[in-house]
Amino acid sequence: MLMPPSGYILAIDQGTTGTTALLVDGSGRVVWQAYQEITQIYPQPGWVEHNPNEIFDSVMETGRRAARSHRD
Repeated sequence: MLMPPSGYILAIDQGTTGTTALLVDGSGRVVWQAYQEITQIYPQPGWVEHNPNEIFDSVMETGRRAARSHRD
């Protein structure tokens, strides 16, 4: 795998309850992580929905926090 110029890879895990961002170095070690919850919407029993804008915002925010945490 080729490493990006910064030497880090940003991995995003979007789950049902929130967004996790991991900053991984060239050896595969997690050097930073963050989690941000997202709102669960239950329109009827057994259903769950999410606001796509909130998901997008949580991905962007955790990514920004990762970038700020490891500026070279």
